[in-house]
Amino acid sequence: MTERGQGTPGAHVGHEHLKVADLDRAIAFYRDVIGMRVMLRWGASAAFLSFDDYHHHLGLNTWESKDGAPPPKGHTGLYHIAFLFPDRKALGAVIDRVQSAGYKLTGAADHGVSEAVYLDDPDGNGLELYRDRPQSEWKMTDEGFVEMVNSPLDVAALVSEARARTGTFLARSAFAQRDLHILDLVDHLAISLDNAVGDAHGQTACLHRFGEIHVIGQHLAIGPDHAF
Repeated sequence: MTERGQGTPGAHVGHEHLKVADLDRAIAFYRDVIGMRVMLRWGASAAFLSFDDYHHHLGLNTWESKDGAPPPKGHTGLYHIAFLFPDRKALGAVIDRVQSAGYKLTGAADHGVSEAVYLDDPDGNGLELYRDRPQSEWKMTDEGFVEMVNSPLDVAALVSEARARTGTFLARSAFAQRDLHILDLVDHLAISLDNAVGDAHGQTACLHRFGEIHVIGQHLAIGPDHAF
């Protein structure tokens, strides 16, 4: 098998499930700030949320984490969850809500294939909010990998554009991909469920299905502050 792998047509990452310290606080953030809807709640222990009528794009629970603290830096685990928004207007609108609610962005970048901002949720879980450029605009390397960069992003322009336009902006949003802290990049590439390797940047690798940038990002725990 080549380094890129073959991919698995029809398979995709369906949802993420997070351990949280305070269920009500987490629900309020993902519902009122990110823009999801509660599809099901199991008392004070778990909730399932979606951007549309799907059963859930995100699960939240306190089964093992009630009143707990975020994991320390330098350990393996979740790096971030990324939520894909349909266009610049939708992305700008959710950034506007994030900032209005008092959450600070931890980063922002134009990745060439996408425009993205980063922040932490109330439990310290990393989030990426982004919109894709059309696949026809993606650049490819001579080796056949997707070319992604870290160029400056004008966040204020995104917010201004969203405020200047009207209409519904969350109907097509969806869970898109996740990034993981790992200790051995090579071992994880070998067991990554037949996703094709879309790009590799030394300590970082991005895996994807056909026609998507990446659905699983993997990087060493000592890697850069923001992956794609």
